Amino acid sequence: MAFDLAVGCVVIRGAGERAFSAGGDVKSMTTDPQAGWSFEAKVLNLRRRMEASRWLHDMPKPTIAMVNGVAAGAGLSLALACDLRLAARSARMTTAFAKVGFSGDFGGKYFLQKLVGSAKMRELYFTSDISTRLRWSGSGW
Repeated sequence: MAFDLAVGCVVIRGAGERAFSAGGDVKSMTTDPQAGWSFEAKVLNLRRRMEASRWLHDMPKPTIAMVNGVAAGAGLSLALACDLRLAARSARMTTAFAKVGFSGDFGGKYFLQKLVGSAKMRELYFTSDISTRLRWSGSGW
């Protein structure tokens, strides 16, 4: 797709009206589907999935996230990896990781720091506040 001359840009969005992406299925994470896997194998599996953020960020075509409904955790990270984010009035965004005891993944901290600065990025990751509005200028959220 990235090398297809007929493709002008890549747009990602959630299916339906309710969500862009709620991120990972935290409930399923309480049971370990990778039981018996080595730590290294688990890390490799996570890194493979996180490649989606890098692909969106590094793609030679413009990438646009059309955020409808909830964008949380890794879902927010995917939106942040895009070149442009368009949010519907229904958009709700949160880092979400603090509420489930995770540190964050899919490059969200890197992308958010570039957009809003280090202090605001830390605040959003530590509190997991839900934002109903995006203001990407300066340190605004």
